[in-house]
Amino acid sequence: MPSVDIVVIALLIFVVFIGFGIPFSGIPFLPTRKKWIVKTLAGAKVGKGDVLVDLGSGSGTVLKLALKRGVERVIGYEINPVLALWAKIKLLPWGKQAEVYTKNFLNVDLPADT
Repeated sequence: MPSVDIVVIALLIFVVFIGFGIPFSGIPFLPTRKKWIVKTLAGAKVGKGDVLVDLGSGSGTVLKLALKRGVERVIGYEINPVLALWAKIKLLPWGKQAEVYTKNFLNVDLPADT
């Protein structure tokens, strides 16, 4: 039988990373596998001089991997404030090259250079 600590941690992880998004969007957070992201960015020939927008950017993994490929700038829209904050923290090393907004992408105008 699992200890109480393990059960509490598991419930906390569920609430913060999966269940917390449901009140904001009705959709749980399900991260995409890193190897799929890498293959997709390579296949789309994303790289130097590009501006990438990620609609529903989650924890910012796509944005981070795109920056590592040399894109000029990344913009993420995430409705879940916890995930948006997590993405902003992960992208701090890139400064103004990375922007993450806590917004529903259906209610924004995308930047002209994207």
